[in-house]
Amino acid sequence: MALGCFALLSGRLLWRAFRLRGEVPFWDQWDFLDPLFRGGGIGELFLRQHGPHRQGVGGALYGVLYPLSGWNTALESMLAAALVIATAALALLVAKRIFGGLTAWDAAVPLCVLTGLQADAYLTQSNLAHSAVPVLLIVLAALLLTDAAPRASPAKPAPPVEREALRTGGLLAVDFLAFFTGFGFVLALPLRLLWLMSPRRNALALAASVVTPALFFARYSFEPAVDCFSFPHPRPWEYAPYFGLLLARPFGVTGVQGLRVLLVVAAAALLVGTAVLAFRRSLGGGEPKWNVAFLLAGTTMVFAALTTVGRVCLGLGTAPSPRYAPYVVPGLLAAYFAVRAEAPRLLPVLLIVLVAKELAIGLRPLKEVEQIRGGKERWRECIVRLGDVEQCQRVFAIYPAPAWTDLQRKVDWLRERRLNAFR
Repeated sequence: MALGCFALLSGRLLWRAFRLRGEVPFWDQWDFLDPLFRGGGIGELFLRQHGPHRQGVGGALYGVLYPLSGWNTALESMLAAALVIATAALALLVAKRIFGGLTAWDAAVPLCVLTGLQADAYLTQSNLAHSAVPVLLIVLAALLLTDAAPRASPAKPAPPVEREALRTGGLLAVDFLAFFTGFGFVLALPLRLLWLMSPRRNALALAASVVTPALFFARYSFEPAVDCFSFPHPRPWEYAPYFGLLLARPFGVTGVQGLRVLLVVAAAALLVGTAVLAFRRSLGGGEPKWNVAFLLAGTTMVFAALTTVGRVCLGLGTAPSPRYAPYVVPGLLAAYFAVRAEAPRLLPVLLIVLVAKELAIGLRPLKEVEQIRGGKERWRECIVRLGDVEQCQRVFAIYPAPAWTDLQRKVDWLRERRLNAFR
């Protein structure tokens, strides 16, 4: 049942990615792809800072994908879907390792990962570095925390010391890549807490865990994503509902009016409670399943807290943005693992909730994203015909302030080289 659910939801995501594929760069893409317009290489794209985060692995993927495809942005949509599917596959492997095998209840794993909101998040304002790659790296880190360790050869298991060294090396590599890729740096705090709580503290891991942040902040400038940012927020009572609504969005909740406030409280209680329980069970070096649950739940808590602090000034209406939903996925996985480990009698209830939220979100009309795709197509036709950004901006706003990003120059660059819409 778990693998069947995985196959079904993977097929749906690929279909949506193909149906809603973009044909031209949109919104922030005109900014973070700037190195490509200037002849920059993969290294510059990796280190590129976009708001408070760097592009990392996502930027490097753009440095390979776009030059090889003639700036085919439709391929980006398919790549994003493939990364999400790979994340779901890794999550199933995590479940198999920590529980000794897959059962029908593990259909909850693809229901947590391959949600309808993923399509909205990746196909409207796509940035591989924002969430597709970081969430994959977070789940990969969880996999490295499980009991099953790499083997030196199919016939001969690696010695315990070698196994631990391989695992630590893998975690350090993933930590480095995640720290530099989008909001993947939310992995840093729970991972370092696990290292500190472990009775077998690895001096190399703890030393390297200091080096990675130091490298990240070299030539870093603090750039709030919004102009209204201030800390503390002048209305601090708005933090709690924003935080709760962000966590509740994957359950289909988009506001706190009326009875929906109860759903927000319930979703927040589930995810925060999971993080607290997993933390307590991880003290002193807990079982792998609880270390995994804490790592996953912790990343979601850190992301939700940072986003609340950084975005609350925009108003409560921005909390349920689909682009934040992928970072709640690790917390959902942690909640499932905690329920399966601690309260298996509640598994039917949890599975019903996950199916219900997917029916509420995944089967709804794709009106908003289809409108955005239609607008992109109209802008593409206009820019190919006229080549004038100012005129085509009246057809569809492909970027909020074209002069700020020198959009006309970038369009002319694409036209001269017969790339993207001009192929």
